[in-house]
Amino acid sequence: MEIFWIAANDCSSSDSAPAVKQLVQFEEQRQDARLKRLERNVDGGGVGHHRDIIAESVTCRSGRFFLPDLARLTAAELLRLHAQIGEELRTRGVVRSANNPTGDLAEHLFCAAFGWAQAPNSERGYDATGPDGTRFQIKGRRVHRRNPSRQLSAIRDLAGGHFDVLAGVIFDDDFCVVRAALIPRGVVEARSTYVAHTNSHKFILREDVWSAAGVRDVTGEVAAAMP
Repeated sequence: MEIFWIAANDCSSSDSAPAVKQLVQFEEQRQDARLKRLERNVDGGGVGHHRDIIAESVTCRSGRFFLPDLARLTAAELLRLHAQIGEELRTRGVVRSANNPTGDLAEHLFCAAFGWAQAPNSERGYDATGPDGTRFQIKGRRVHRRNPSRQLSAIRDLAGGHFDVLAGVIFDDDFCVVRAALIPRGVVEARSTYVAHTNSHKFILREDVWSAAGVRDVTGEVAAAMP
């Protein structure tokens, strides 16, 4: 699986920019040529096992790179790429576990945005503390096209008062921040429903939550903290 990278800082000077542009054009031409060779092999009855060299050009804040066409990768190759991405996110401190990244990403963004200190993973009932000692329970929900629910993960022992503010964020399919809010525990208690079989409360981060008294819209701050 090949990934071709051209760093943005290669374009930092006017002297190097033409050379980098030429390199990008060369790589695009090389990929086009490889695609045509593959198509000829497939049309001619050859074995199309070189799908991992077919790539698309992607531009991001850090530069330009060529990413394998995911539709052409096997399930094993996709899982390997998924594992490598997870390891890189942990190395960067964006996530702390090997679980679904939604919760860890939510914690990272809120703490980065407001300078909170993350609590140990073993801490009960809250995930971070603010400079003034305020305890925050942080929850994120990825609203997927196959599952549009905005229900956050279970809130345990709500009556125990383990947190002061619920920090909630909604992500879209691509983990972009859609909306984020700081919600006083009183609002959470008033809008939560007890679920007996899980011995917990469920809280749905509906749009009308942002209009509740004491709720602070922090969508801009959380979105800006995305690394």
